[in-house]
Amino acid sequence: MSQLLYITMLFSLSCFAEEPKKLSNEQLKMALEKRKEVLELTGKAITKIQPESIYADYLKTEKMIPNLEPVKDRVYGNKTARNKLVVFADFACGHCKVSSKELKSRVDENKNLVNLTYVFYPLDKACNKAVKGKLSDYSCMAARLALCSEKDGKVWKGIDYLYEHQSDGVKKPLDSKTFAKNMGKKLNIKDIDVCMSSKWVDDKLNNEQLVHKGLNIPGTPIVLLNNRRLGNTYRSDKVFGDFIKYFDLKEHPQGK
Repeated sequence: MSQLLYITMLFSLSCFAEEPKKLSNEQLKMALEKRKEVLELTGKAITKIQPESIYADYLKTEKMIPNLEPVKDRVYGNKTARNKLVVFADFACGHCKVSSKELKSRVDENKNLVNLTYVFYPLDKACNKAVKGKLSDYSCMAARLALCSEKDGKVWKGIDYLYEHQSDGVKKPLDSKTFAKNMGKKLNIKDIDVCMSSKWVDDKLNNEQLVHKGLNIPGTPIVLLNNRRLGNTYRSDKVFGDFIKYFDLKEHPQGK
C-alpha cells in the first residue's frame, strides 16, 4: 500500500501543481512520457493489491502446518470459522504489538470468515529452544505472564495488557515481581506473581514449543492463513476484507 500511496501522491502533485509555463516540444514530450510511466506504475501497484494477485502470491508459499493442539482453546473470534489465522509473536517485538491489534480488528470485521490463534514465540533461547539468541528480558517474562492470564481465563486481556505495557518491560524494565503484581491487580488475577515462577508455567512453555516444532520461524511476527504465510495483507482493512471474501470462495467453493 505504501508504494501505491506514494505513486498516487506524485501523480496528484503533477495534476494540481501551479499552471506551468509554456513548454517546448521536447519538454512536453518528456512530461508526457513521465506521466505515462507514473500511470503504468500506479496500475501495477493497484494490480498487486487485487485479491486475485494476493491469492496467487499466497499459493506460491510453502505450507507450514503447526500443531495447534496445545493452543486449541486460545482462539479469538468465531471458533467454527472456516479460515484460520495463526500468528507467532514475541511481546518484546514492536511490530508484533502493531500486528496483534490489526489482526484482531480484521477478525472483528470478518467474523464469519476467519478467526485467530495466538502462539507465544519468545525470542529468547532461555525459554524457546527454537531460537539461538535473545531479544529482551521481557520476552520470557511476558510469555509466562500471558500463560498465567490464560490459566485465569483472560488470555486476550493478558495479551493486550502486555503489549500496552511493553515499554515498561523493554525500555525501562520493572522488577518482574512488581510487574506481575501490577498486571494481576489490573486484570484481577490472583497470585499471578506466584504462577509466573511455577513449574506449571514451565511445563506450559515447553508445550507451547510443540506448536512450532520443526517449523522454520525466521522472526516475528509470522502470520499464517490456513497454513501458508500471508504477508502484510492484514495491515489494510479494505484489502484484507476484499481478499478474505475472495479467498473463502476459492478455498471453500461449496461453502464448506
